[in-house]
Amino acid sequence: MARRIHCGINTDPANSQGNPSVQELQDLGATWVRFTFKDDSDGPQPSSFGRYDDVVRDLNAAGIDVLMILSYETYPHKPAKDADEQTWNTYGNKFVARCRQVAEHYGPQVKAYQIWNEPDFQAPSPTYDPCVRAEIYGPLLKSVYLAIKEVSSAMVVVGGLAAGYPPYIQEMRATTAGVLHADVVGVHPYGRRPTADWPRSDWGFGIIGELIQQYHAFAAKPIWITEMGTNDLAVQDEFPGRTFEVLNENLAEVATHVFWFCWSDGMVTPYGVIDAGGAKKNSYSSFKDFATMPPETTPVGPLVVGYQSHYVLFPGGAPWAWYEASRKYFRKYRVTRGESLDDAAKVHGTLGHTITCINPADDGLAYLRQLNPEAKLDIIRITSAAELEAIMNHRAENDLRFG
Repeated sequence: MARRIHCGINTDPANSQGNPSVQELQDLGATWVRFTFKDDSDGPQPSSFGRYDDVVRDLNAAGIDVLMILSYETYPHKPAKDADEQTWNTYGNKFVARCRQVAEHYGPQVKAYQIWNEPDFQAPSPTYDPCVRAEIYGPLLKSVYLAIKEVSSAMVVVGGLAAGYPPYIQEMRATTAGVLHADVVGVHPYGRRPTADWPRSDWGFGIIGELIQQYHAFAAKPIWITEMGTNDLAVQDEFPGRTFEVLNENLAEVATHVFWFCWSDGMVTPYGVIDAGGAKKNSYSSFKDFATMPPETTPVGPLVVGYQSHYVLFPGGAPWAWYEASRKYFRKYRVTRGESLDDAAKVHGTLGHTITCINPADDGLAYLRQLNPEAKLDIIRITSAAELEAIMNHRAENDLRFG
């Protein structure tokens, strides 16, 4: 089996036990690292470049890519989740300026920026409260996205969604004219098992792949697992490798990057691949055995040349049962799907573009024709999930992709 996904590790340069050397990362097989740019200065300029500059430079020299988190730890004094819009706007202006400064400073040395971390978190405490309402996070993400793109070619990543609630993406989009201002969506599937029966059929509360597919359906963008891990020591030993293998085999076109949390128990115990004393744990070997496999030489994902692009467009607020009803069809054709008219109209392939529209509104069809007059519209009208399932299964079983 060849490796088709990128294996990354979460580190913390501000913590001596969370700051592995380049050689240690290479030995592990990590091709990406993810860490937060921490800066508690509320002045007009960041004060922490000195802490990170050498780290970023050394990683670049070694060919290890950086996903840098810009969050409430990058600019202090985050408002409370229920703070009014004006309070958030005042903070947001300063946060956006800080993000732009960081992106401009590092230029091409940082390949991707994650904006915030776990904004959808649902169990805040006095010691951890990253929460941001979707109607606040959507416009904030847009402002940061535009600011970073002015000074950097880095990818912008939606901030590590952790609640297992994909409609948060839809709620964000509702505040920005249906557009998701990001290149990638980051997800934290804690508590999800790699397969239905490992480590046990009752372990955790679901399967990783199913959650990733749900997020992809709402986002219509690549999904990066920016944190995954477990504190269950009974299963931790094999967890990285088993999860990598499943994603590599079944979801490499969707979930291209996976970042284990974390490097050391000295960061957050007992999640590390090494313990607080620096000894390698069995999870280290599990990670390394997969990460050091030779990469696949054939590019992952749809080809641009000679490719018929295809988007399945659901109506806004479509029940999840409709996505489930199309599962066999999605598995066969691996099409992009979601609820955004703008995303649906984008052309990717030289052989044309088809939009399969589920119960489209007349004004929605008119908008699609205006955005992309060359696109073929494949219209399906249904009254129930069962009816949709029958249609999609018939198409999949009879090789009728476009009806």
